Amino acid sequence: MGFQRRRNSVELLEGRLLLTTWYVSPSGSDAAPGTSSSAPFATLQHAADLVTTGDTVDILAGTYNQGFVLGWDNPQNGNPSAPITFHAEPGAIITGRNNKTADAIDLEGASYIVIEGFTITNPSSNITRAGIRSVTNNNVIIRNNNVDNMGTWGIFTAFSDDILIENNTASHSQTQHGIYVSNSSQRPTVRGNTLFGNYSCGLHMNGDVSQGGVGVITGALVENNIIYDNGIGGGSGINCDGVQNSRFQNNLIYDEHSSGISLYQIDAAHPSTGNVVVNNTIIIASDGRWAVNIQDASTQNLVYNNILLNENPSHGSIDISSDSLPGFASDYNAVIDRFTPDDNNFNTLAQWQSATGQDLHSFIATESQLFTDPASNNFTLSATSPAIDTGATSASPNQPPAYDLLNNPRPQGPGYDVGAYEFSQSGTPVNPPPTITPPLTPAETVAAAKSQLATDVAARLSALANDRKEIATTRASAKLTLANDRRALAAERKDPVKLAADKQQLSTDTQQLKRDLAQLVKALATDTLHWTQVLKSDRLSLQNALKLLHK
Repeated sequence: MGFQRRRNSVELLEGRLLLTTWYVSPSGSDAAPGTSSSAPFATLQHAADLVTTGDTVDILAGTYNQGFVLGWDNPQNGNPSAPITFHAEPGAIITGRNNKTADAIDLEGASYIVIEGFTITNPSSNITRAGIRSVTNNNVIIRNNNVDNMGTWGIFTAFSDDILIENNTASHSQTQHGIYVSNSSQRPTVRGNTLFGNYSCGLHMNGDVSQGGVGVITGALVENNIIYDNGIGGGSGINCDGVQNSRFQNNLIYDEHSSGISLYQIDAAHPSTGNVVVNNTIIIASDGRWAVNIQDASTQNLVYNNILLNENPSHGSIDISSDSLPGFASDYNAVIDRFTPDDNNFNTLAQWQSATGQDLHSFIATESQLFTDPASNNFTLSATSPAIDTGATSASPNQPPAYDLLNNPRPQGPGYDVGAYEFSQSGTPVNPPPTITPPLTPAETVAAAKSQLATDVAARLSALANDRKEIATTRASAKLTLANDRRALAAERKDPVKLAADKQQLSTDTQQLKRDLAQLVKALATDTLHWTQVLKSDRLSLQNALKLLHK
């Protein structure tokens, strides 16, 4: 009788994280379990010492006189599907530094961390650096925090890739900036923050090659921020030292005491190039400088659909150095009647248009013409604003933002509006809409220069070959004609009348040949000179493009 053997098997179960929620309260105890709101820890640092991948720390309302550091003694990281989250309930306030550094919260090499909901103040001034610091890490989220009166910066990052800094308030930094994104941080997003009253910049971004890394910040998205009353000690609302291939959109910047948006190079490895500045509203205070400031060979930048006003009569809308003009494109902006190529000599809009070819569709406007109630800092567009439907679009990836600062869709009505706000209206967009052509990138410029050189080399070869062919054809045809003339002359030797006519014909044809050949040789020489000059210009353009690419 047959039988079947029974096979026993063991199923391998998927490994799963045991996620813990820890609780902290000023009334708690670090000897407590810390796993419920009824038995919380007392200190933030104790909870920070225990967290592991996927854990959440729920910080209950109350005042904490000491912050915390994460990743100081050993690696502490979340992962994409299980970040470590520090969630502060409303009323949770940190008033002092952590026990390792001069910051309130310090993330040292800790990745996939969420810091949210904290209020951080500095009543005893012992937070001499940042309210929140994030360094040598990636994929950190800092959101919905309120940081005020820090010694140096509200929020500071360094070598922190793919960071999201969102919906925070950073105010009254005593010596520097509201938010500082530093040291080659790649692909940062700075969105929806309110930055005001800071001694220097609202937002400062600096590649700073002296600290190592590539020395530039690339792929940044800076959008929907409200930035005002910064820069009494110098520094722009948005300050960019070595920021490349990034977007600045839907930002409201007003009452700034230095410049609005600055693109330049001082500490970075390279200038700020290839950026898009679109649909921002910038109003500079009476003691400020320029709405947009571009210096130090910061080329290939695109500036359009912005409101660029200035309450300082000695300054204006755009200051751009001559070495930053290559690849620069600016248009469809609301401006005042003042521009400069060097912060020393000044142009009207008409002079600027004539000298640079820029801003041909831009227009002069005042605050009272543009805004609903500028005296009350309401910079939405009034129903009669000349900024309505006077903007443009551009091909991806340089297109206007799909939504405005208030999350209203763009465009509404016949076209895109200028500035950070879109006026709510019905209507059908004009098709096709006005379009601004972005500048070529340095790599595209090199490719275009190489292509043009190759095209012109081929055209030169073809043109000169045609010239030589025409000379050869003319010579061959003339040779046949003169041979016929000579045969006729030989045949008519006995007829004096015909002989004289044949001699005249031979002479005429010979002279015509000389004239034709002289004309064709001259054309060949002219074409040779022309194409020599064309190729010399092409090679110079390619040389300059390569220099720009390798800056």
